[in-house]
Amino acid sequence: MPHANALTTVTLIGSATDPDGTVATLLWTQMSGPPPVTFTGTDTLSATVTLPDVNQPLDLVFRLAATDNEGKVGFADVTVSVDPVATQLKFFHVPTQANPPTASGAPSSFKSTTPRVRRSSAATPPSSTSA
Repeated sequence: MPHANALTTVTLIGSATDPDGTVATLLWTQMSGPPPVTFTGTDTLSATVTLPDVNQPLDLVFRLAATDNEGKVGFADVTVSVDPVATQLKFFHVPTQANPPTASGAPSSFKSTTPRVRRSSAATPPSSTSA
């Protein structure tokens, strides 16, 4: 089963033949796994899918359906395992002074700051294998 990181783009590649006629239409669809994905090229043998952001591993099932010139339909499914993208936490520490300097004649003031946490996604994950 192919594996890919969340938020990456994968290409689903299929094949379709009709021994007694021609393949009239093709259609890729998502069969299972929330949330819905974004597709391009759903009416071709190779569709591009942008995988959703997930918090835990998730299997998505995609189906390629081929309809021939007589209206007969054949299909094949492929499952892609989506792995969460590691979130990188960056910590920033702002030092504070216990006894800040004061200017003569000016009121004494002290501003307390709290360290901040900023989330940013990890570097772009490598391309994944597609089925």
